[in-house]
Amino acid sequence: MIVPERGIPSHARGGLAGDGAPSSRLLASSPRKRGSGGRWGAVRRGLDSRSRGSDGRSDAVPLIFAAALALVPGLAAADQWRLEPGVRGTITYTDNVGLSAPGTENSSAIISVAPRIGFTGRGSRYSVNGSYELSANYYTSAGRSDSYYSNMNLFGNVEAIERFFYVDGGINILQNFFSPLGPITIDNSLDTGNRVTTYVYRLNPYLQGTFGRDTNYLLRWNNTWTDYSRSGLRESYISEIIGSVGRPAGVERRLGWAVEYNGTYYKYNNQEPFDIQVGRAILSYQLTPELQVSGRGGYESNNLSLNPYSDWIYGAGLDWRPTARTSVNGYWENRFFGDSFSANIQHRHRLVGLRLTGSRDVTTSTQQLQLGTGLVFDVVDAAFTSRFPDPVQRQQAVLQFLQQTSLPLFLTQPIAFYSNQVLLRERVEAAVSLNGARNSVVLTVYWTDQEPITGAGTALDPFLATTQSYEQRGASLNYTYRLTGSSDVSLLALRNHTKFRTTATPGETDYTILRALYTKRLSPRTSWFAGVRYQWQDPSNASFSEYREAAVYGGIDYTYR
Repeated sequence: MIVPERGIPSHARGGLAGDGAPSSRLLASSPRKRGSGGRWGAVRRGLDSRSRGSDGRSDAVPLIFAAALALVPGLAAADQWRLEPGVRGTITYTDNVGLSAPGTENSSAIISVAPRIGFTGRGSRYSVNGSYELSANYYTSAGRSDSYYSNMNLFGNVEAIERFFYVDGGINILQNFFSPLGPITIDNSLDTGNRVTTYVYRLNPYLQGTFGRDTNYLLRWNNTWTDYSRSGLRESYISEIIGSVGRPAGVERRLGWAVEYNGTYYKYNNQEPFDIQVGRAILSYQLTPELQVSGRGGYESNNLSLNPYSDWIYGAGLDWRPTARTSVNGYWENRFFGDSFSANIQHRHRLVGLRLTGSRDVTTSTQQLQLGTGLVFDVVDAAFTSRFPDPVQRQQAVLQFLQQTSLPLFLTQPIAFYSNQVLLRERVEAAVSLNGARNSVVLTVYWTDQEPITGAGTALDPFLATTQSYEQRGASLNYTYRLTGSSDVSLLALRNHTKFRTTATPGETDYTILRALYTKRLSPRTSWFAGVRYQWQDPSNASFSEYREAAVYGGIDYTYR
């Protein structure tokens, strides 16, 4: 079983004050004064002058990565390498292969073959893990071309200079949807016309260590390049510089401090670049062994609009760990777009995993695609903690559970659609996993609201906001019952509601799916499955896609070991 990337490793994120990492801030402020470029104009000019190719990507990417690997002695002689190839074959019969409007449906049989390979490699100073799958789909209906889709998740980390210089990076190939107005679906083999393949490349060198007795430092440069299979979509480059130094508070030393800087630079092809920069100081205090509080203040600037903005920020944070199984943490700040916050509540029991998260911050569609494995993976992982104390074994068990139940992770949380704008996004997500000897239940609920904003924090004109100003809410329930030691049945109900507020495309649409899936493990390497589904999308007007689809499918999955 392959362990997927779960975002940046905790030792590389750089949070020093115990109440959140600077790379994932969610913050606040009322618009007040505007400056002529902020206090970090030189830094902005430096970001803008980085070497990039004609397509917006850095020409130095392969060289940096190769140099980092060359610095690691004995890389080829890995402590442990593991390959796990496999293949899945599926035959599907659907009454609406193109997810067309009522009265225009075409039925088809679909033969899908999906070879895959997963791998892990671990040495004393590096780790690599990833997986790649190619799905080939062949249709019996006339006039429909065969389709091919790739999915890839690769992540690596190198300790180039021991306890000082590190490099991590990755490649992700994702299947997602171009527009919220078009059809969305659980099955990649269906030819919707709304699908887009997203390619995300990351390279992140950083310095990290400790000096003195317990003063930590971090200097990190995150680089992300994004490309799309659909013509007309703008490639993007996001560069984030994170710097921090400080001493954490604790039971022995109640007072802690940190100084942080976060500068994020955004560049879309054929579009003027823009950036957001924040510097802050954080003072934390350990009130009790379980409770830590903090205060923060600093300065920020941005050039999201024609008139650059700069102003002071302030806020507070909290970290409460009443038991080893429960944690509550978060922070609030006053920033250029108003109140900004992040909150996270987690609890785990022998058979239960629970997580509740909420946030309000600026983001982009590229950053939304980098949220990692998602809430479902995290809550199942928490529920499996007691049963599988070893992290690697637990991740393998979680992946096996998700594979057997075929939970659609990208639909059990808010869906990210393409945009080349900076968005103000507010979201709340909750998930709970209940796991018994024969029964398992995974429930997710989410709500999100987003809109493009200007540099002063005000909403963009509704006409200019295209389709990116919308509210989205949804829920999913997956119930799995183990019939025998080698077979189980899984029932899924999922619903997503999206409401658009733009002038050009106001309206609402609902997506719903009901599915039953039976899985039988014939051997440790082989399993077969059969399922039925019914899904539909209901819009409020003719601008949105409407469809009904029913399908029956079955197949076999084989893993080489």
